[in-house]
Amino acid sequence: MQNYEDNPLRNNIGIGDRMKNDDVTNDELFNREVGEYIQSLRKKQGMTLERLAEQANISIDYLKRIEMGEGDIYFFDVMCIARSLDIYSFANDVKKIAEKYFS
Repeated sequence: MQNYEDNPLRNNIGIGDRMKNDDVTNDELFNREVGEYIQSLRKKQGMTLERLAEQANISIDYLKRIEMGEGDIYFFDVMCIARSLDIYSFANDVKKIAEKYFS
């Protein structure tokens, strides 16, 4: 079985821009906001971390890091999470968040 980090379909969403006069990158701000968004959707649906991770085919630890805004978020994983949450506007919602930090 291929390790999920080695999957070529998992492209990093962020681009590494730094905000002016701040040590926090746009990537970090983006990751935090997307993580909070995923967590709020999961909780709104009454879904546990374990269940979402299983349905999205990602590890629980990785999902926890995503929800906490830590590390990289990969597009493939975001789409698997969205499918698991039955949120079809999810990609568009994430695009709107990205436009705040990368436009």
